[in-house]
Amino acid sequence: MNPEPAGANDIRLNVRESLTQLTVLQKQGRIVMTRDRYNPDWTDSQKALEAATNALALALDAMLWMETLPHADGGYPPLTDESGD
Repeated sequence: MNPEPAGANDIRLNVRESLTQLTVLQKQGRIVMTRDRYNPDWTDSQKALEAATNALALALDAMLWMETLPHADGGYPPLTDESGD
């Protein structure tokens, strides 16, 4: 996975790799859900995995045709938070 994406395609590749890794962990039966008071909604790992993999697949589909315009300097530098937060 590219730790410093420079554009939409790099991010899409990261999402695709995340989906692949999550699917492998699912097939290996290595995902369980934390059961505590902070997690009242996602106690069933199969339902959580289905929601997560569907969301990642939808994101991949939505990002397929995205392009990234060059930065004002004409290059594609790594993304940074320019808001100053």
